[in-house]
Amino acid sequence: MTKRLIALLTAGTLIAAGAGAATALPSDEQVIDEGPLTCNIETNMQGRSYVIEAKVASTEDMAGTFRFVVDGGANGGRTHIQQGGGFFAPAGEPIVIGRMQLGSNNAHYELTLDLDTEIGSKSCSVVLGL
Repeated sequence: MTKRLIALLTAGTLIAAGAGAATALPSDEQVIDEGPLTCNIETNMQGRSYVIEAKVASTEDMAGTFRFVVDGGANGGRTHIQQGGGFFAPAGEPIVIGRMQLGSNNAHYELTLDLDTEIGSKSCSVVLGL
């Protein structure tokens, strides 16, 4: 399996793409919605890949930092991806702060999104695959 990694440093976006045979798995999502800040990791299948988005929403204008980590692998290979940086979430407008695409063939990934803002910290996680 070939893998390529394209880093787009603008707005803390990183895309990791892999190729392999797809396994039909349902989309998965974890939303932590307590208080004014919402943490969300959304995953969907697109062809032979998982498409993953880390999202933040707030009931008030909020600035902070994030760390989005993926550990796991596919087809015997290992993957460790970290995204991070600052964000500003306008009140009532969900924003995507991290996005990636990962191969799904024989895959297992653990995804964690950590947020740190002026009102506190929040974390959410999702496990994908086998």
